[in-house]
Parts: sequence; structure tokens; C-alpha cells
Amino acid sequence: MTTQHINSDYLVIGTGIAGLISALELSQFGSVSLVTKKSLRLSNTQYAQGGIAAAMAKNDTPLEHLKDTLNAGGSLCNKDAAEILVNEGPARIRQLCDLGANFDQLNNQLDFTLEGAHSKARVLHHKDQTGKEIERVLGQHIQKRPQITLYENTPIISLTCIDGQCWGALGLQNQHPISFTAKASILATGGCGAVYAHSSNPSVATGDGIALAFEQGCEVADMEFMQFHPTTLAITTPKSQPQFLLSEALRGEGGRLEVNHKPLYIPHPNKDLAPRDIVAKAIYDSPDPVTLNLSNINAPINTRFPHIYKHCLKAGIDICKEPIPVTPAAHYMMGGIKSSINGETDISNLCVAGEVAHLGIHGANRLASNSLLEGLVFGYRSAHHAQSTCQATPPKIPTAPLTPSPLKDPIGPIKQQIQALMWKNVGMSRNKLGLTDAIIQLSSYDWLDNIQSQDPDVYELKHLWRVATLITQFSQARQESRGAHFRSDFPKKNSAYNQHFYMNIHQQTPAQKAPTNT
Repeated sequence: MTTQHINSDYLVIGTGIAGLISALELSQFGSVSLVTKKSLRLSNTQYAQGGIAAAMAKNDTPLEHLKDTLNAGGSLCNKDAAEILVNEGPARIRQLCDLGANFDQLNNQLDFTLEGAHSKARVLHHKDQTGKEIERVLGQHIQKRPQITLYENTPIISLTCIDGQCWGALGLQNQHPISFTAKASILATGGCGAVYAHSSNPSVATGDGIALAFEQGCEVADMEFMQFHPTTLAITTPKSQPQFLLSEALRGEGGRLEVNHKPLYIPHPNKDLAPRDIVAKAIYDSPDPVTLNLSNINAPINTRFPHIYKHCLKAGIDICKEPIPVTPAAHYMMGGIKSSINGETDISNLCVAGEVAHLGIHGANRLASNSLLEGLVFGYRSAHHAQSTCQATPPKIPTAPLTPSPLKDPIGPIKQQIQALMWKNVGMSRNKLGLTDAIIQLSSYDWLDNIQSQDPDVYELKHLWRVATLITQFSQARQESRGAHFRSDFPKKNSAYNQHFYMNIHQQTPAQKAPTNT
């Protein structure tokens, strides 16, 4: 089968906020191949409702934003990276505004809302579809740049690495191989919430970038820290993904969690606005169903939160008149590919940005609405680092033919089995017995490791299995409870684990390293 060859100066994989800002910045310096496994606008960014956090209000400062970020992070935050996030964030927000992003305003000034664990109202928003608005404006500019060529429906199946250097990637387009060659590549493939049966992420969030980089020798870190969003709509549908998100801004503007029409007990002074890990566990531990009562919100709910209002109405709930049943769901990976503050990885010419990267910003628990900001700030930084440091001409890349391997079992049932297993054994409450059982079951799919195919779904399954295994291995290693990681057999935080765990493909188990700073 003939392989199509695409040469460009830069390769960006992923079209969420980090990938889009990276591609826009790189297009100033050369040609860019922008590759996504589905459509331009299908990403976790598209599903982000609440907003993007930045200290831009008159009564706020980056230092206060930093303190909130560190306080939420369970003593595992990289302070240097978090300082960059909060200090450079406002400039990147202004860049978005200059590009045409329409954030909500009040009295001709940017309007900021409050979310959990923030000491100030600092979350900019576009009604309740902030991510969609950011994708709209960045996507429009992407399509206007002649230097950028967009390749949709082109999943990447391997990175092209020679002697510790990355020179592009191999993908599939219409089940035919397509080889991308570039002097610098940026992985911005997003997260891996779809590893779980219940997730707020779209089904494409299978951790592809983490798996691709890990397979080439990159270290990954803190994979045990999957954040579970406290409030998704607790109504079962035939399709479990994505589980509909109920923005934290609902609670920031007055919504209250209740059980049997009484306040839900949340063991934190901020109650409904406590850090996400605490609120999610309080809902998870409740013996009775939990609801979200919006009667205390002053703004007209159907105009302030129109997307949520319409979706719930279709589900038979008028949120202006009745409480919403809620449940936690897998939402955001705090771990990922080990990265410097400039996006560097263990492989030359390969940078990472956004949720796929691990800079240690979020520690063990991400502060609400810091995710879009991370993608924006570090997508920008990774692009400029790649442009300034990756100058070598790529060598001629040989391409081996794809030899399809026989499948032992159908793909669909395997994927569902892994997702169900992860939710049951490696979900919000973990223990040695469940984790051991998960490892045994996941190891029965190790034939996926060397599989080849012309079917992109096979590679997606392989990546999902790889990332599920990593999450489980890291969860076994951290024998304590901290942030989003709860072990029922080790229910307390242990100072012996005030460190990050790292692992590469040559190791059997994750190993500890001290955090840069906290």
C-alpha cells in the first residue's frame, strides 16, 4: 500500500486550544501541518463550559491566583510553572480578545464569575459555552492562514523517531498511511477521560498523545491523578459519553448541592465551592441521590446558562423550577507526558502542550478553569520554543508497510470492558485488591502492544488500553490518598509521598522523584 508523504516546517497534532494557538503562532515562521483524528472542533476545549481563569479584575492579582492554584494542588504543584501560568495568562487572554473572542461583559467591562476554590471571581466566560467560543475564534483564524494545512479525520498511529529525535508522525487517512515530516512536532492531543465508562469528555479523548510519546521513550508522570468533575447530569442514556457537564459556575453563582432537600455535607469550610476533589467525593459517598438546586441564582438561568437549560429541558428537567440530579464523572488528567516550562520532552524536536503535558501546575487537583488557560499559555510557549530551537533539516524517513495483524476479539466489546473496569476498580475509590485485579485483566490485552492495522479504531483501542494500564500502575504505586487520588486502604495523606511518580516504557513500575517546588 502506497504511503502519502507530507512535508512541512512544523507538525501540530490536536485541535483543542493548545493545538490551535500553537499552529497560529508557528504559521508566522513557516508551513504548518495541523492534524486531528476527527473534526477541527471536536475536542475537550469544545466541551468546556464554565470559563477561563485569569487575574484581570481590578481587585485581583496573579499572586492571589497563584495561591489558589497551589492551595488546591495538594502540595504537589510546580510553583515555577504555576507562576508562569498566572503571570502570562492575562496577556494571552488579551490576545484572544484581539482575535475576536466575545467574553461576556457587565457595564462594558469583562464579567468574571466565581468557581470552586477561587478566592476571587476571576473566571471569564461566554455564557455557558466558553470553550466553544474559543474554538470558534481560533478555528476561524486557522482557516484563514494559508501557511496552515488542516488534515481532519487523520488519526496518528506512531511518532517518527530516530536516535532520540522526532521528525514527524505516521497517520491514517481513509485507512491509508500518511507520513508527516517536520523539523518540530507539537503534541496537543488532550486528555483521556474516555478511558472511563462515565466521563464528561468526548469519546475521542482516549489518551492518544500520552500513549504515542510513552511508546517512544518519553517519561509520563502522575497518571494516578484523574480529576472527577463533581457535577454531571445523573440521567442514564444509551450513550454514556460524554456525560453532560453541569458547570461549576452554577455553584459559583448560587447553586447548592442537596440531599433530600437538605444541604449536602461537604467537609470543607467553602462547602459547595470547596476544591473539586472534596466536592466530588462528598457526592460519591452520599448514600442518597444528590441534586443541584439553582433557586438562589440571581441571574435569569435560561439566559445566563442557555446551553445547560436547553439540554436539561430535553432531558425532562426545567432547571428554573426543579433541582438537577448530579453525579461525578472522569473529567481531566492532571498527569501526562513529562514536560519543561517550554514544552520540551525527553525526545528532541518533540514538544507537548495542554492536557497531554505534565508540568506539575495542577499538582494532585486542578483549580477550576485553569485548564483552558494552561493550553493557551503553554501552547504559545511551546510553539515559540519549537520555532527558536528546532532548526535541523529532517532526514529522509523510510516508511515500512503496514502489515495488518489478526484481531483476537472485536474492538467494541474490549473498549467497553476496559472502560467499565476502570470505573469500577480505578475510579473515585481505589484499593489494592481492585487495582491488582485491574492489572491482571488489562494484561490480558497485551497482544494490542504490537498490533498493526489499517483500521484507526484499533489504534485508538491500543492507546486507551495503554493509558488505562498506566493509570492503574500509578494508582498502585501511590499508597496514600491525596487530591483526586483516593485509596480506601490508605485513606490519609502521607508526607512520604510528597513527590511525583514518573515512569518510562523500560520500567516495570513508577518511581518517585521530588517535586520541583510547591
